[in-house]
Amino acid sequence: MARVAWAAASAALFRTTAPWFDVFAAYARLASDRPFDDIEQSLTAIGVWVVLPCVLGLVRSPRREVK
Repeated sequence: MARVAWAAASAALFRTTAPWFDVFAAYARLASDRPFDDIEQSLTAIGVWVVLPCVLGLVRSPRREVK
């Protein structure tokens, strides 16, 4: 369901840059026979949707007060 919503929203919002932000397509490209064809797009999508939230969580975690 999330993939359908993302596909509809990204096509309308980003038009030509949508493949750069589609993490599902990035994982599909990495699992294909030729994973390094569009490596820039794959790394950008994974960076935006996986690495960036992890880094933000790690930065924010030490700032929380222990109760």
